[in-house]
Amino acid sequence: MATHMATEFMGKFEKDRKALPAISLNTDTSFLTAWPNDKSFDTVFSRQVEALGKPGDIAIGISTSGRSENVLKGLEIATKKELVAIDFPRHGKTTAEIQEWQLHLMHDICREVEKAFT
Repeated sequence: MATHMATEFMGKFEKDRKALPAISLNTDTSFLTAWPNDKSFDTVFSRQVEALGKPGDIAIGISTSGRSENVLKGLEIATKKELVAIDFPRHGKTTAEIQEWQLHLMHDICREVEKAFT
């Protein structure tokens, strides 16, 4: 879902517009294997936010359970670095319901961001 959202921002969602900077932290397979092997999977996202995040950037944490340590630590570092940290809410009783709701929310966000830039 994070990759999908980053692609919508860099490419386009529904309308042609200028590209918006976005990155999905789960796509760098070299880092996703090397860092946890050397350190901890719990810090795989916080380490990337530490390296890439700048004050005023937006960090969005997406987790079905809301208890993923790696996502929570990423948002914690984002807050410390003065990024806007957003923890995607979870509505629904099942994993599928939560993910469907999060996908709908993601598309709503993409639509509103796109309106602001067209």
